[in-house]
Amino acid sequence: MRPMFTGKTDIRKTVGLAAGAALLFLLPAAPASAERLLPSDLEYRGAFRLPGPGGEAGWAWGGNALAYYPEGNPGGPADGCLGSLFGTGHNWYQYVSEISIPQPVISPGKKLSDLNTASTIQPFADIRGGLYPEFEIPYCGLEYLPAGNGRSAERLYFGWHQHLQVDPHSPTHGWCSLNLSAPNPAGPWQIGNYDTYSTTDYLFSIPQSWANAYTGGRSLATGRMRDGGQGGQGPCIYAFAAWQEGNPPAANAVLGATPLLQYSTSYYEDPHGGAYTMDRYHHSDEWPGAAWLSAGGKEAVIFAGTKGRGECWYGNPDGPCLECDNRGWWSTYFDGEIIFYDPADLAAVARGELAPYQPQPYAVMNIDHLLYQVTGEQQKTHLAAAAVDRVNGFLYVFEPLVDDDKPIVHVWKVTGGGSGEVVPRPGDYNGDGTGDLAVFRPTDGLWAIRGLTRAYFGAVGDLPVPADYRGDGTDEIAIFRNVSGLWSARGGPRVYFGKAGDLPDPRDYNGDGTVDIAVFRPATGLWAIRGVSRCYFGTDGDSPVAADYSGDGTSNPAVFRPASGLWAVRGFTRAYFGAADDIPVPGDYTGDGSCSPAVFRPTSGLWAVREGGRAYFGTSGDIPVPGDYEGSGTDQAAVFRPASGLWAIRGITRAYFGGSGDIPIGR
Repeated sequence: MRPMFTGKTDIRKTVGLAAGAALLFLLPAAPASAERLLPSDLEYRGAFRLPGPGGEAGWAWGGNALAYYPEGNPGGPADGCLGSLFGTGHNWYQYVSEISIPQPVISPGKKLSDLNTASTIQPFADIRGGLYPEFEIPYCGLEYLPAGNGRSAERLYFGWHQHLQVDPHSPTHGWCSLNLSAPNPAGPWQIGNYDTYSTTDYLFSIPQSWANAYTGGRSLATGRMRDGGQGGQGPCIYAFAAWQEGNPPAANAVLGATPLLQYSTSYYEDPHGGAYTMDRYHHSDEWPGAAWLSAGGKEAVIFAGTKGRGECWYGNPDGPCLECDNRGWWSTYFDGEIIFYDPADLAAVARGELAPYQPQPYAVMNIDHLLYQVTGEQQKTHLAAAAVDRVNGFLYVFEPLVDDDKPIVHVWKVTGGGSGEVVPRPGDYNGDGTGDLAVFRPTDGLWAIRGLTRAYFGAVGDLPVPADYRGDGTDEIAIFRNVSGLWSARGGPRVYFGKAGDLPDPRDYNGDGTVDIAVFRPATGLWAIRGVSRCYFGTDGDSPVAADYSGDGTSNPAVFRPASGLWAVRGFTRAYFGAADDIPVPGDYTGDGSCSPAVFRPTSGLWAVREGGRAYFGTSGDIPVPGDYEGSGTDQAAVFRPASGLWAIRGITRAYFGGSGDIPIGR
């Protein structure tokens, strides 16, 4: 009898470049945390257009601010595109409108006619209510926060100021209702005693648990990166919570704020003499979009914008000058980029362990190859504002001046590398009782099963869910299409069950020998098993780990909670086993017919089975693919190494099959 190791019920972290992901490179930094979200964790889903009208009264020359509203458009189509977006139109006026979110489309030829168009939910309106004077070249940010955690109502939060400030310490921020025709705004308030060049452009929410731990519950972030470095030579972040200081605070109040990111300025009186800058900094940089991303136990704070490269100067595109047209900060060429910061570094700033100028981006993603309107090397403003749907895992970013001077919206799925997102199932594809080595290639839908077959089935974004749906002892090639809830088996039926954000977890939930279609909905803890039952068990952040824990031939809904190491099996047991960075891999490690909680720890290669032993097999970067590879009824430890395509099965064999970007689905 071999010790431990499963392939029947694991949730595996995939690595490698996601389908449609952009060119990327990693920057020198401190040793990477396992919890860092990487560029390869963003899967490009396409773009969509904005509705009319154009011109000064509409979206043309707009895109300075963007916010996601999860409860928006409740009567919209069941297409998986949940919620709505609030954004600003023409930059002279910056009125606000609410729009629906249509299905994004990847157009190989970048044809606007291929893209779907959003619809208007609330037309453009001025939500400021006379709180501000008229601004020359205004800057603004928007963010939505629900009621709760001290907030008496759901609201839109905003900040406004102008390019050339008159007073560096001005009231800039406020809030209003979501009814744009009667916004009832309150404010404006000043962000601490900090320079408005550093505090007034983008807004984004901070996860409440993080804010409670590090910023005293201040869960709204604001900042700006003004060209020329006058607000800081890189992006800035300040956390604040207006609701903690009144409902609303008095007009012109100075709000408490926690600095999380602030580089040296270019002012002569800067206390550090301008010494501390963001890596690769140019005075011509623009970072108008910011968001906090989280998925699969990974996190990042990202900035979307335009990065100056090569040489940098003040003048016009032709070179340095003081008396010339089109004067400003320029570089040899510009790239559209998304840069990634580690929230752990920001936590260290909040704790006083790092200075606000010390965090640096740990990764960069160049996305120019996805953009529609990059016309030359010295084109500025490749990207504008950003917003995130953290519940369903979508990032939205404006690309301005594309569609008759209107922006379009680009969309990425935030996958977190697959933990809790991609749930590959083991497969016995010839019915011989032995697990087969197999990979699914999401870029082109290739299924490759070693020694048996190759087939193309599925599309970009599909999740592989092979299983014995017929009860004949042989697993079928099958996919789950998250955006629409489609389940499709090759040569078999197609059914719709679930919606965007659901995690597929098909198993035999009624003991009849046939696998049942099922989903776990993290946002609500819903388990929905087609034709069997529905129940609520678990919460957001849990990973589904259903399995036959009692040995009766029936799988039980179960969750693993990384934050605490909790294993909870519905109607059976609760236990604590594992840590936050562990990958849950429960299974039948002893051959007694029942599954046990187990984890794989990528940082050390540890395999640990509750009441079943410990062993070291594999290394950082390996994906666990345990299963019964010899037909003995006992699972063996196994790993897939994407960099080389190595499959290593403990005590049995080693083979090379597949490569980087493939999802391993061996038993």
